[in-house]
Amino acid sequence: MRSRRPSPSPRSSSAACSSACLGSASASPTGAGRSRSCSAASTTAGRCGPTSTRRRLVRPRNNVRRLYVDSLTHGAATLRLVVETMAPGAVMMGSDYPLNMGAADPVAHVRLAGLDAMVEAGVLGGNARRFLGT
Repeated sequence: MRSRRPSPSPRSSSAACSSACLGSASASPTGAGRSRSCSAASTTAGRCGPTSTRRRLVRPRNNVRRLYVDSLTHGAATLRLVVETMAPGAVMMGSDYPLNMGAADPVAHVRLAGLDAMVEAGVLGGNARRFLGT
């Protein structure tokens, strides 16, 4: 037996779609695939609100690559995924200092990931210097 649910108003479905598509991409690089799928489904079905909203959602991978993130991923494989998904120049050294929940040695954490030497040098300081203009 199916229950009948009222159709959402165009405004509420547009907001939900925008939130789901944009939110997953901005939450983490691992959300890029979900965002890409949501974007494609929403724009082809015409459910995602005004045209300007649809245009922003067309290339979520490009939107993700405009963000800067830290290297504290709690795992070498995840750090490699982050570097691969983001622009390598957008990943910077990170720690949870003064909280005691991150890597005890964040530099060693980056080095253990087995990144390309230039990418590793960027994560360990070059990207931050470039970002800060120093």
